[in-house]
Amino acid sequence: MRYIKTLLSASIVSISMGMSFNANAVPVDIAFVVDQSASMGSEFGWIPNVISSIDTALQGEAVVTSTRYGIAGYMEGVGNEVAGASTGFTDEYHDLAYVDLTPNVATVSGAATLAGSDLRAFTERGYHAADWSRSGFSWAADAVKVMILITDEAADQGSTIADVGMGSDEANLGKLLSDDNILLNVITNRSLFSQWDQAVFDQSGTYKGLFDLGFLRSNPADFTTQFVAAKVGEITGTVTTVPNPPTLLLVIAGLLGMRRFQKAQT
Repeated sequence: MRYIKTLLSASIVSISMGMSFNANAVPVDIAFVVDQSASMGSEFGWIPNVISSIDTALQGEAVVTSTRYGIAGYMEGVGNEVAGASTGFTDEYHDLAYVDLTPNVATVSGAATLAGSDLRAFTERGYHAADWSRSGFSWAADAVKVMILITDEAADQGSTIADVGMGSDEANLGKLLSDDNILLNVITNRSLFSQWDQAVFDQSGTYKGLFDLGFLRSNPADFTTQFVAAKVGEITGTVTTVPNPPTLLLVIAGLLGMRRFQKAQT
């Protein structure tokens, strides 16, 4: 009997040590949500470069099966939220940049370049933009979802979060994004970090998705290198490593068989 118990214990250890582990391979969706005001021309110009860099880096990651990118400009409205013909440079509501999530990097880059020559004025509603973008893009259910919002203005200039209503704040927004498994990253001025720190992706207090717009503007090359590395780490870090299903079934079957054998000997 002691021999059987020893054999069972040894076999569990042996099987466990021999288990193979595979990382789940998943698609990745990345949407850029950008304040389309007159001060943001250089940021729209930066987007094609950073998309290319992120895409190149993700292509080398075994856990990433595919990538899609999208873009929405925001002022009072967001992306194609308000339909209709543009009435001029200061029109807040119409013809803002919008491309739904697509594997075609050139299409998104082209929209960013066009938006950089079609900048607006007046109010930008950051919380509203992030909230709209939860459903304004066709996020894949099984994808790692990353939203990158870029602005140099205050986050809440008369924003209303549709699912929360009056009194909406960053904590409300953060919960809605978390419930949808969307990882919000915000590139903004350091003086505005406090307006986003409860809404952005927060990895157990060790990493927050906040990035310094001043650094991007003063040193775009170094910022891009660091930002791309952070995004690749964030994306791959959300992919859980699990036991290979066939191996796990083999382990369970083996343990059940050994248990029956043990009972037969008693």
